[in-house]
Amino acid sequence: MSALATSHLDATALARLGVLQGTEALLPAREVLALGWPELEDALPDQGLPRGVVEIAALPRLHGKASHAASALRCPESMRGGATTIAISAMRSVHAADEHAWCAWITPAHAGMPSLYAPALVQAGVDLDRLLVVRPSPQALARTVVKVAASGAFALIVIDVPHRNDFGVTRSSSKSSRGAAELGGAHDAGAVVVRKLALAAEESGTSSLLLTSALSPRSVPWPVAMRIEVERRPNALSLRVTKDRRGGGSSAHVVRLLDQTPSFESTPTPTPTPIHETQTQTLSRDRIEQCASVR
Repeated sequence: MSALATSHLDATALARLGVLQGTEALLPAREVLALGWPELEDALPDQGLPRGVVEIAALPRLHGKASHAASALRCPESMRGGATTIAISAMRSVHAADEHAWCAWITPAHAGMPSLYAPALVQAGVDLDRLLVVRPSPQALARTVVKVAASGAFALIVIDVPHRNDFGVTRSSSKSSRGAAELGGAHDAGAVVVRKLALAAEESGTSSLLLTSALSPRSVPWPVAMRIEVERRPNALSLRVTKDRRGGGSSAHVVRLLDQTPSFESTPTPTPTPIHETQTQTLSRDRIEQCASVR
C-alpha cells in the first residue's frame, strides 16, 4: 500500500514536502542560500546556508591577554573572527540574485561598538540602496529583530549578538526555574528569540544570520538550522559546522578569502553613516512598509 501511495509522487513533490529520495543529500535549491563563494559552499553540507536561522560563531584570534583585552574594547568578538565576512557574502548574493531584495543589519548600540564601513560594503558588492542598518539599544535588540523579521520586508537579516545577554538575561528566579523544570530544561531568552525568527522564516521566507562569539556560554543550545564556528586566519577562514539540519557536524575546513572580501579588522574607527541607518525609535511601520513596497 505504501509503495502504491508513493508511486504517484515524483521527486519534486517529495522534495517540496521535505522528503529526500535515495542518495540525494542536498536541500532543494530554493531552500539553500547561495554565497557566491564556491570554495566556502563546497565546505558546507548543502552547498550553501539553509534557509531559516543560521548561527555563525566567531573564534577570535588570541595574541596574549593584554592585546586581546585591548582589541575587545575596539571590536566585539562576533565581528572579528570572520563571521562578518560570511554574512557580507550572503548579502551580496541576495542582492545579486534579486534586484528587489532588501537586507537588514541589526547591531546593538553598545558604547564604542563600530558600525559597518560603507566603502568596504560597496567593495564587497553589497547594494547600500537596499540595506537597512538598525542600531537599537541592547535592551531593545530582541523585540527589534523579531519585529523586523516578522515584517516580511527583508530577504535576509544579519543580527550581531556580541554579548551573551544581548537577547535578554536568562531567567533564574525560583518561579521561572520551576516552570523551566516542568518544560524539561532551562529558559534561555536567546532560544525564545531564535524560535520566533524561525517562525518568521516559515511564514515570510526571511532568513536570519546570527553573529555570535563561540566563547559565550549559554544554558541551552539555540534551535538553529545550522551552527558554524569560524576563525579568521591570514587570507583565509577556518570553519567547522557543529550542527546542521541532520543534527550532526563536520570536520574543519580552511577556505581562502575571495579577492573582493574586505578586511574589517583593519577598518579605521571613524565610519560614515550608512545610507539607511536608523535607531529603534525611528524603526516605524512606515519605514518597514517602505522597504516592503520596494521589494
